Amino acid sequence: MRGSIICLCLAGGLQVFGETPKVDSVFPAGGQRGSEFDVTIAGKIEPWPLVVYCDEPGIRFTAGKEKGVFRVGIDAEVETGAYLLWFANGDGVTAPRQFVVGEIPERGQAGDEELLVPASELPLTINGKLDSAGQVDRFLIELEAGQSLVADAVAYAIDSPLDPLLHLLGPAGERLAFNHDADRLGLDPRLVFKAPADGRYQLLLSAFAHPPQANIRFAGGVTSIYRLSLGHEVPAIELSPPVEVVGAGAQLVTVPTAVGGRIDQPGEIDRFRFVA
Repeated sequence: MRGSIICLCLAGGLQVFGETPKVDSVFPAGGQRGSEFDVTIAGKIEPWPLVVYCDEPGIRFTAGKEKGVFRVGIDAEVETGAYLLWFANGDGVTAPRQFVVGEIPERGQAGDEELLVPASELPLTINGKLDSAGQVDRFLIELEAGQSLVADAVAYAIDSPLDPLLHLLGPAGERLAFNHDADRLGLDPRLVFKAPADGRYQLLLSAFAHPPQANIRFAGGVTSIYRLSLGHEVPAIELSPPVEVVGAGAQLVTVPTAVGGRIDQPGEIDRFRFVA
């Protein structure tokens, strides 16, 4: 009898706690407005399906039968730019993930095979993933003499654990251009190049891990996603006149803008207000 009571007490004391979901990657991390496509998430996503919240009602996520897969629709009226996603189950909600809505056509890059991009397809955004450590994704781009190529790789800005690099090789394999961290783009690169002759040019995309690791090698893995935009013109960003920091109070600024200031004393904090 005593043994039965002990067993009953132990059984009654067991509790099953749910686990807050954790999404490590969303792939692709965006799409063209007015389009519909599949998105795959990775991480702790039990129980399936998760509920998705977005700060733009024109972006709709519908869970599929396959675990981790959503069908996404973006209304044509949605403004281009970055939006936030949250994934939830009955026990909690994830940290926000970035999701980018673009204007130009998009396509995917699978594995580490070379992808041919005819000049007629530009501008174009390519959604890719560095599947394993050491991987280098290669893109063959056809250019005419005098034609410009602008390549923007976005990884760090969309929560990917990458510090990407871009190399451009000529038709004979010679190195012609390189960019690592572009001005005002954080760790993400922008490569601008004018072709001296007709031919197929090879663009290489690789990345170091971020945050940095002790070993120095190219990174890769299930969360190593990126968006590579290719075109002929540098995107124009209209900035308000530069703003100088004045006084100790929170200063009202108009975005986007450039701010110039200085931290004069240890512990000083400059504050800015803006309307969004």
